[in-house]
Amino acid sequence: MATSPLNILETVVDSGFCCSCGVCDAVCPTDHLKMIEDNCGQLVPEGQTYCAERCTLCLDVCPFSNEAEDDEDSLGRELFGSDPSHTHNESMGWVRDTFVGGVVNNEERMKAPSGGLTTALLCQLLKEKKIDAAIVLEPMTERPWFRFQIAETEEQIRSSRGSGYHVTALDDALDQILKGPERSYAVVTLPCAAKGIRLAQKRMPKLRRRIKYVLGLACSGYRSLQFIDLLTALMGSTSGDLNYRSKRWSRNARDYRVELKTAKTIKSVRMLGLFGFLYVNEVGGLKSCQFCDDMFAELADATFMDAWLPEYNSDRRGTNLVVSRNATLSSALTTLLASPEYEGGRIAAEKVEQSQIGELRKRRDILASYAEIASEKLGYVPGKRLAICTPLTDKSCEQARKELMFFDEARELLMRYHKRMTQKPRWLARWYAWRLCWKILKLATRHGLLSRTFEGTKFLRFMSFKRVGASNDGKGY
Repeated sequence: MATSPLNILETVVDSGFCCSCGVCDAVCPTDHLKMIEDNCGQLVPEGQTYCAERCTLCLDVCPFSNEAEDDEDSLGRELFGSDPSHTHNESMGWVRDTFVGGVVNNEERMKAPSGGLTTALLCQLLKEKKIDAAIVLEPMTERPWFRFQIAETEEQIRSSRGSGYHVTALDDALDQILKGPERSYAVVTLPCAAKGIRLAQKRMPKLRRRIKYVLGLACSGYRSLQFIDLLTALMGSTSGDLNYRSKRWSRNARDYRVELKTAKTIKSVRMLGLFGFLYVNEVGGLKSCQFCDDMFAELADATFMDAWLPEYNSDRRGTNLVVSRNATLSSALTTLLASPEYEGGRIAAEKVEQSQIGELRKRRDILASYAEIASEKLGYVPGKRLAICTPLTDKSCEQARKELMFFDEARELLMRYHKRMTQKPRWLARWYAWRLCWKILKLATRHGLLSRTFEGTKFLRFMSFKRVGASNDGKGY
């Protein structure tokens, strides 16, 4: 199949750096690209027809392409830097206002991943006719479990609340925005997709006009579809209502579970157990996430995250922190938090930064070394803001080499065990899943990753499942 020499397939995708956002597919003028699931369980574009001659639009909008000269700093300066109300923070990007809070109603708050402010703000924007619709994750009762859909009512927005930790592409939703009627939208997405949208808006006036607000979610890493296949194999079902952030049996803000509810049972895997073990070891992780320098969705008009702070961790209901970079959104959040239905208010920006700084530093401290090691092995490495990262040293390069080897071998293990788990009876699939976890722990030890081994052991100590009848639904609230 003939393709342009400047095509995303030969650069980003072939090198394994696709982040599964789907923006390239949505903007392709010849419909050449289509998002498919690859052997690793990621969603990547595949060529279907022919590229338009000299067209580089897919590369121009890709968050991990080196063709676009814009990065989070230059794009953020264009979007927010001219407003004197903003200050620039090296960790969080441009900041106008910072908030903390959540829904007062316990039942509603327990249904939200954190404090429920993302859903509340979307409903407020819809009610005030600031937007006509929102692009949100709609839950499904079977694989792939979520899809981006257009929500036109408050009820549809509320039914979408939840978290999705595995890959979901925006291609179909963005395609509907581009081909549909003239309307104003808000889009809720992750940092990489937010960057892709901003790059596309620079080149497509229609998209710039129609997507009025980009709401970002702080992100510590995406996972492949094989990751959720592993979790559902452990829970013994392939259909039902999936909830990544169930608080049904939680004792504090971090003690949540991945839950799968069917007509007869509710099964779950604990974050402070098996789910956490797999997550901290980046099982099913994306290579692009390892090379990401933006955790706070710096290009979003507002970024939402968990309040991982000592004063809020004990509240099992969860609490939101918000970084606002838009005057309209700051006003809407101020109004919400002043009403009796919500609690909270303003908080110091330093506290918001502190809530995520551990994960951010873990990422940026080794990114320059990742880039150095990857450049030795690959013909393509995405350019990132290495100036804001810790300079590389011999020690950090050695650590990066171990981490990248561990990542590649863990991914191979998951691919091999995924086939066994999906082709075997449920009881045998669970046995293979446990065996995979043990091999991951041994792999970390073999590569001398002592901190990772310690973390894994700590989570394994608290491995637990819950399996109850569906008639008990709600008693955990």
